[in-house]
Amino acid sequence: MKLFYNIRFFYFLFLFVSLASFGQNFEIRGSVVDSIQDFELPNATIFAEKQSDSTLISYTVTDQKGEFVLTGKTKEEKINLVVSYTSFSTYFQEIDLSQQKIDVGTIRLQESTELLDEVMVKTRVAPVVLKSDTLEFNSKSFRTRENANLEDV
Repeated sequence: MKLFYNIRFFYFLFLFVSLASFGQNFEIRGSVVDSIQDFELPNATIFAEKQSDSTLISYTVTDQKGEFVLTGKTKEEKINLVVSYTSFSTYFQEIDLSQQKIDVGTIRLQESTELLDEVMVKTRVAPVVLKSDTLEFNSKSFRTRENANLEDV
């Protein structure tokens, strides 16, 4: 009986390892520059994600020359390549993984031109604060009648 369980265990172990080993290695190369003056953008974030659910597959950052090599392993046939850099619009590209080594060339990022209309800062103050041995009450947190005195609060 024990031999039966050992064989079953090794069968499931072999099945799991063989299923986990499926997938393909990929390598994506390229460089990232700004679209106006072709300046290299160091430390831009590059990542690959699944198209179905945006799960992260692999990521890297560009070097000082704006170049990158993104490597990973996946079962997916197509993935999304995403490039982001502060104050620039995010770049998206669909990549077909029919080849193991892919060169996407030079990616030119556009400056982000989103402007904010206004900024509202809202805060909430606690109605009662304990400071050492003193209770401090915020009178605006309690409803009182107009022109009420301290005793009414």
